[in-house]
Amino acid sequence: IIFYLEQIKNKKVNYFNIIENNNLKLQRKFYNNIKNKALVNWQLKKIFFNKNVAIVGPALSGEKNKKKIDKYDIIVRNNQIDQLNLSHKSKGKRTDVIFLNGTKSEEIIKQKKLSFIKKAKAVIFKTDGYVKFFKRLGLLNSYKSTNIDRYMMIGISNMLPYILFQILAHNPKTVKIFDNDFLVNPKRVKNYYKHNLDKKPKFLSIIFLHDPLSQFNFVKFLYNASGIVKGDSKFTKVIKLDQKEFLRKLEKSYDL
Repeated sequence: IIFYLEQIKNKKVNYFNIIENNNLKLQRKFYNNIKNKALVNWQLKKIFFNKNVAIVGPALSGEKNKKKIDKYDIIVRNNQIDQLNLSHKSKGKRTDVIFLNGTKSEEIIKQKKLSFIKKAKAVIFKTDGYVKFFKRLGLLNSYKSTNIDRYMMIGISNMLPYILFQILAHNPKTVKIFDNDFLVNPKRVKNYYKHNLDKKPKFLSIIFLHDPLSQFNFVKFLYNASGIVKGDSKFTKVIKLDQKEFLRKLEKSYDL
């Protein structure tokens, strides 16, 4: 906790000052500023504009959200490369948009798993290289996401911050986040990682690249400033924490 808070104090970044001051007026002004600067893809706008969007994460929740999830206009999943883990009881079966990180993109390339992602309305990657590669393979539904790494205190953005910002940049009606708790619960669905995150070396390898406090702060900022983002009970419980409470939760979960 002390390490993260010292990093924040040493950084003169207006974004973090806005977050800590909890001034909703300043948050909304900054949010509108960065959203208006984001590059809008008109094909993605056709998908997201004025739609009710569900973002379904990889956390094991035990909640039976299938009916809630499947009623949304657009269902977004991260790193979903096949039917595995989709459920009629918990996570629903439909997939409209898929966001992929580098690890899962490479897995698709090595295993030649194209059939599932071809059916999506859009597959969104972090880099132009993957977009060009998959388009050469005939995946014309490939797009590049907006880079938000500059808003991370340390390291780069992980999945939820850039997914949420990309969707909000295309003016949906509402967004609801399911099964994402900022790594507070170490358990993930089968096949998302080779091991659960309760393996301390795996967790540490992730947070050195994707600073958890930066991810938490940026999503909380979007949650507050946009006014259209909600979450399931577990997401809401975590997003209501302050920074110290959130870091203590991580310390307890991973015995740090």
